[in-house]
This record gives sequence, C-alpha cells and structure tokens, in this order.
Amino acid sequence: VKMDWCNTDGADPREVYPHMSSALNATGRRIHFNLCEGGSEAPWEWGYDIAMSWRMSGDHNNNWPNTLSIIEASAAIPAQYTGKPFGWNDMDMLETGNTHEGDMTDVEYRTEFSMWA
Repeated sequence: VKMDWCNTDGADPREVYPHMSSALNATGRRIHFNLCEGGSEAPWEWGYDIAMSWRMSGDHNNNWPNTLSIIEASAAIPAQYTGKPFGWNDMDMLETGNTHEGDMTDVEYRTEFSMWA
C-alpha cells in the first residue's frame, strides 16, 4: 500500500503515517507499506519503524538530469539508513522502457536500471 502525502496542509507525517501502519498491521496480513512524502522529512531516519519503504525524493521523470539528481540524492543518504531488510529507500518508478516519453540514451537507461536494482 502506497500512502501519498498530497494536500496535507502542514500535517506531520511522523504523526499521521503510524496510524495507517497500525491499521495495516491490525489486519494480521503481511502488507508492504510505502510512505510517499517525497523525502522532505528525511523518512530514512524514522520510516523503518513504520513502513517497509519510503520515497526518498520527488517524482522521477524520464530524462537524464532528473534521473541523475535522484541517484545523487540517494547516494547522499548515510549508509546506516540504506539497504536494511524490510526497509528501503524508494527512488520512485523505473522509467527504463518508457522510451516514447523520454530522451535518455541507452547508457543512461542502463545506468538508471542498475541504480534502481
């Protein structure tokens, strides 16, 4: 379940997301919960106790400058906040293959695919 953070008018994601997490956990089912507040509140520092993944940046678009900026933002997150079991930084959707919408070269698409893997 991806919970977006659109039109939240100053609400605190650290207070709101735990309610959804508790509700999902109360079902007794294994449900992947993704926080999507765009990385503005450093969810890699607090999201692990609430969800299995969290957006660490804004939207990914099908162009190299945007792709590179997300790779750089991901690389800037301290290592202790990356790659934990059941806790991942979500770099947004993979654009490889959406060539009708983008203008990246084959090398750029391979780089994107490798970094998102």
